[in-house]
Amino acid sequence: MLEQLRRLTRSVRGVLADSAAEVGLSENDFQALIRVVAADGLTGAELCRMLDMTSSSMTELADRLERAEMIRRTRSEADRRVVLLRPTARGKRRVERALRPLLSAVGAVLDSLEGEDLEAVARFLDRIEEGLLTIARR
Repeated sequence: MLEQLRRLTRSVRGVLADSAAEVGLSENDFQALIRVVAADGLTGAELCRMLDMTSSSMTELADRLERAEMIRRTRSEADRRVVLLRPTARGKRRVERALRPLLSAVGAVLDSLEGEDLEAVARFLDRIEEGLLTIARR
């Protein structure tokens, strides 16, 4: 089972690497864009924590994504000192288009499952997520 999870992780990473190249971004920039799109905006500090980056590297990454018109920087309404990285419509479209094949493949597998099998997969994924969140909080 662990080997299957390793293979699955490698496959997902491969698809994400191909997707990044397809949209003309480095893997790291694409990972950042995916997170910004998923959250509909993050601070640089939040993204630094997620990607384990330094603030200077984050500034360079944000500059690249902004030049590519994938994100825009805005000020937080709650605290004008805070800069938010927000996805542009172009950034959202790129992520959606790039991830569509991956999500379709996973969706097709899930659609093929029924009843107890689907419930067992859901429980398994919940437990994996709980375990990973415990590690991430350390």
